[in-house]
Amino acid sequence: MNDSFREIGIGANLGEFSAQSLSYNSVMTTQKLAQSGSSVFLTGVAFDDLVLDDNFYTIGEGLAGIEVEAVRQSDHQVFSTTTMDAGGYQMVLAPGTYDVQFYDNNVVLGELQTITLSSTNIKLDLNTEQINPNNSRIELKADSLFAGTPEYHPSEEDGLMISNIEQTWHIQATGNQDGSSFSGQIIADSSIEELSLFKLENNDLVQLVDNSAQILEFDVSVGQNAVDGFSFNVADGVSLELELENYHDISLKAGANLEEINQFFS
Repeated sequence: MNDSFREIGIGANLGEFSAQSLSYNSVMTTQKLAQSGSSVFLTGVAFDDLVLDDNFYTIGEGLAGIEVEAVRQSDHQVFSTTTMDAGGYQMVLAPGTYDVQFYDNNVVLGELQTITLSSTNIKLDLNTEQINPNNSRIELKADSLFAGTPEYHPSEEDGLMISNIEQTWHIQATGNQDGSSFSGQIIADSSIEELSLFKLENNDLVQLVDNSAQILEFDVSVGQNAVDGFSFNVADGVSLELELENYHDISLKAGANLEEINQFFS
C-alpha cells in the first residue's frame, strides 16, 4: 500500500460464475487506489449510530442531504457539499486551514471543527447521536421564512416568535394561560448592535456576554397572557445562530405567518 494514494475506485459484479464445469452464484469486487493529481480531500460520513451503537458507521445508519460547509480561514471563502444517499461526502480543497460545520435544514449539527489540510486527505465524520439532544441550534437568515410582523394574541399563543422586520431581529416570548420560560443564546460572527428590551421583568436576563458583543444570552420567564422580548441588529452578511435549551418543550414560530419551525431542530 502506497501512503501517497488519495482516491479509491470500487467495482462490483453480481452473477453466475463458472469454473471446472461448476456454476456459482457470486459477487466479485475489485478496488483501485490512486493519486490522480495534486488535489486533497475532506471526506467522511454523517450517521446516526442507531443500527449498532458503536460510534462507528454501520450500513443503514447513513444520513443523506446533510450540508457540509468548510470556510477557509485565510480568505473566508466558503466551500460546501451535501452527503449522498448512504451518508458519505467528499470535497476537493486546496491545502489550508478550514472551519467545518454540518447543517440540516439550517440547523447546526454538532460543534464547529477546525482542520488543516496539507498533502494528505482528512476524514471528518458526524455522529448525530453524540449531539446533546436537549440543546440545538438553528441558523437565522434574513429570508422569507422569518420576514414580516407576526400578529397574535398572547392569550392564544404560547411560544417563541422569531421575526426579521426591516433588518431588525425580534425575539418575542408569549405566556398563554400558564406562563412560560425560555433560555438560550444568539451567536454571531460579528458584533450584535442596538439591543432593545421589551417588557422584561427584574428576574429576566438578556445580556451580551463577551467583549466582542458576539454572544447574546437570555433567560426569560413570561407570565400569563403576557409578552416579553428583545430586538437587535447585525450588519448585512453576518452569520447568526439561535441556540435553545430544551427546545423540544417550546413552540417555535417564524415570521409574519407564524410558521412552525420546531422540525428544523429535530
